[in-house]
Amino acid sequence: MRSTDYKQEILISTELPESLMVLIIKYWAFENDDFKYNLLDFIDFNPFEESNETLDKILINSKCLITLNSCQLCNSYIKYTAKNREDYYELIRLNHKVCIHCKEFSVNYNNKSINYKTVEIALKELSETELKVLVGIVQLKSKTLIYRHIFNNDLEDSNIWGIINVLQRKKLISIDRDDNWKIKNFNYNQKLKKLI
Repeated sequence: MRSTDYKQEILISTELPESLMVLIIKYWAFENDDFKYNLLDFIDFNPFEESNETLDKILINSKCLITLNSCQLCNSYIKYTAKNREDYYELIRLNHKVCIHCKEFSVNYNNKSINYKTVEIALKELSETELKVLVGIVQLKSKTLIYRHIFNNDLEDSNIWGIINVLQRKKLISIDRDDNWKIKNFNYNQKLKKLI
């Protein structure tokens, strides 16, 4: 997973000395899909101590919040907290498709439900109304036209949002959102161009 596929935010304890703040920022600094500074840069070489005081202070006073892709069931962003670089690497290495809340509470979650059906099968399962909305998204393309002609400028229409959610769960469309959860784009599976 490339660093452009997720966002990271450093969480730092309050009221720390400036020198430790600088070290924490360096510890979590990322560049070209890897950490910018080597771990050895944070280790005090003292043969008489087993633990490393500087590194211990960094790890006690900081964490990294990682925001990954959207959950395939609820569409909320998947977030994890890494306590150290080892956690960080492990979290971004795994292919997270479902958030921990849906794994725990959703009746729609089981490991088999993540192996989504082909586009052709998903299309056959759509109702006439769902198919009409999907065709509209594929043909209209732009968010403005979708809002105008599918939602009829009523963004509070829960029926349409219900259909949008069905289309997302079936992996026929996806929605890009900004940090404020505002919709940037509606995207669709490219195989749909040939099928509808």
